[in-house]
Amino acid sequence: HVASKLMPAGKNGSGGRGAVVSNGSPLFTGGPGSGPDQIRAWLLENDLVDAIIQLPTNMFYGTGISTYIWILDTNKEDHRKGFVQLIDASACWSVPDKGLGDKRREMREADRAKVLEAYSAFSDSEMSKVLTPDDLGFRDVKVTKQARLGVHVTDDAIAEVLAHKQAVEAHADVVRAVADTSYNDLPDALKAVAKEHGVKMPATLIDAISKAIAVPDPDAEPAVDRKGNPVLDQSFTMTERVPLTEDIAEHMQREVLPFAPDVTWDAAKAVTGYEIPFKRVFYTPEPVRPLAEIDADVAEVMGRLMEKFGQVRK
Repeated sequence: HVASKLMPAGKNGSGGRGAVVSNGSPLFTGGPGSGPDQIRAWLLENDLVDAIIQLPTNMFYGTGISTYIWILDTNKEDHRKGFVQLIDASACWSVPDKGLGDKRREMREADRAKVLEAYSAFSDSEMSKVLTPDDLGFRDVKVTKQARLGVHVTDDAIAEVLAHKQAVEAHADVVRAVADTSYNDLPDALKAVAKEHGVKMPATLIDAISKAIAVPDPDAEPAVDRKGNPVLDQSFTMTERVPLTEDIAEHMQREVLPFAPDVTWDAAKAVTGYEIPFKRVFYTPEPVRPLAEIDADVAEVMGRLMEKFGQVRK
């Protein structure tokens, strides 16, 4: 709404600038292709987002949640065009003289000066990150796995086949006759045996029989249907999120195939989305405590426990 009210870019650097204070929801809410995601995509792809500033918590009377200022600009400075600056100002606060509801922090002139300094520097630091829209975009790629199927004929499977509208009683003998056939050879085997028994074997019945007598078999060849198309494992569902800055095939080769070598995907069906992951961008891992220090603490706790057990025995 605010973007729609801004003056379009004009000559001599003229244009419109606006600021919106919001909660964290617009940064990530909505899946790829959803309404909120399309709004994010439109703002980023049209280079309207100049900067997003994370404010300290407990800044407002009615809530203590994290809030953010979106700076929009229809005509950025040349060096800022094509980029989005994220600024973490969550630590830039002072204690007010008097709290008011949930408002227990405020940004005084010195706090605001730190934000302005980071904005003006327009460089990466602990407080600032300069990214491109592609850095904030991703593609969700559906990953599938080809099923490996064997053949197992049971009374229940035969009953399921005979329930088909094109099946007759003789088809029960046909099904029993292909019990030792591999799954991928079923279409040809069913046609041959049906001819011997003098019954028809339409394509829809082949599909019904193949489904009824198929069972998972990890040692079997990857399954294909009567048209030679891969049969997908319906129990396997996975979506891989690939950054826009990475090639899908290279990402899969590095991140997926070493752990699931028999999966496939269709890059053409990938769904593009955008999110602004403030927490991840500014995440700083805490150093792990030395193992010797942890062992010492465990030994101390165990010692106290043994002492208490000793008192209980007495």
